[in-house]
Amino acid sequence: MNESLIKNKTRVQRHGEVFTPDWIIEKMLAIPEITEKLKNIDATFLEPSCGEGNFLVAILEKKLSYLYSSKKNWENKALRVLASIYAIELLSDNVITARWRMADVMLENYKQVYQKEASERTDFYKSVQCILTTNIVHGNTLTRKTDSGEEIIFSQWKIIDEQNDTVKRIPFIYSSLFKDKPTIEEYYHSPAVQLDLFAEEESITKKEYKIVPFKKIYEEKLVDENSDSND
Repeated sequence: MNESLIKNKTRVQRHGEVFTPDWIIEKMLAIPEITEKLKNIDATFLEPSCGEGNFLVAILEKKLSYLYSSKKNWENKALRVLASIYAIELLSDNVITARWRMADVMLENYKQVYQKEASERTDFYKSVQCILTTNIVHGNTLTRKTDSGEEIIFSQWKIIDEQNDTVKRIPFIYSSLFKDKPTIEEYYHSPAVQLDLFAEEESITKKEYKIVPFKKIYEEKLVDENSDSND
């Protein structure tokens, strides 16, 4: 079956929107360096122009496939995988579609592991939505701004306790990752880029989040200025 690589000519002309076919995605993920990173639960991936999430879904499915199938602590591990994937997309309808597709993969995997569906009331479901809203941003990669003209802000999900999968959310400005303005070639040399997002990022100190289990990140609890950050 032939894949449709465009939605319509107008979108191609105005935004340069062309979708990546599955065979290219498969070849990209088969690159030894990428394959090795996919096995690392916390290795971060950034898709600078994610479209409807073709690459994101493929990366997520691959990374989840390397998780052990035991029910014990699977939820936290799966959320860690999801939190390692970031994206920016110019078109709002694509953002919605990409988030929905990623959520669908997470919920389907949950169902396979636990033989039941994760309802909207569960911590897992709420945390999936929180991560996707934070990690898949509606904005312009070239200007490093959101659709409203503000700085793109991502969050590092820093593991504090490996055994218990507790995490601290650390917001940072996307543009702080770049010392100089990158060229278009540098941005789009690869549809999906694996890199250490947090080597020299500029964190935002106005918001400090509490250390919590991954399943509780949706609560977005902030550290009180007069309290210990671990309280």
